Amino acid sequence: MFRCDVRRLLLASSLPLSLTACAVAGVDPVVSAPAEIDAASVTGAVSATTAWRRLTTELPGSWQAPLGTHAITVTYRITARESVLLETWMPGTAAETLSAYHLDGDRLVVTHYCGQHNQPRLHLADAADGLRFARFDATDLDPNEAALGELTLTLDQDTLVRDEVYTLGEARERTTLTFTRMDASPAPGLSSPSQP
Repeated sequence: MFRCDVRRLLLASSLPLSLTACAVAGVDPVVSAPAEIDAASVTGAVSATTAWRRLTTELPGSWQAPLGTHAITVTYRITARESVLLETWMPGTAAETLSAYHLDGDRLVVTHYCGQHNQPRLHLADAADGLRFARFDATDLDPNEAALGELTLTLDQDTLVRDEVYTLGEARERTTLTFTRMDASPAPGLSSPSQP
């Protein structure tokens, strides 16, 4: 495969992986043209501030998703005086990667620090069916490297469905993982989504 994905991260961590495990992970390679994204438009009935409050009140803590006979662990914590939500994939391993979510004026953005050494930056593009982020640029991106192009987070109490699409030219590869909350970390000082 062409991207920095869960399978490659597991292999870098010396964990065995089979095609069956890839099927469990919901890997669905698709080749098509990437969708055109207007960086200024957001559809759905949720503002960036409302989406931010939801992420920072519902995500902090540890989450796990099955992948064959293994589990993928992702943690979320609030940092930088409550201005950044930090996502850590496979914390404490050689395959650890980070993503940082934050408000940027009237939009919600995320920067993914990929194991391929590129940094795609995405913004909230749609909130009609989960929170869908779309890439608007990337730093240190080689033309021969794949990069995260879309990310959708769907939260339902203690379940998080994370759908990501990596792109390389016209090729697209989708991976969907369903995470279950392992523990919750409080989000001190942040109001709940129902409070002003």
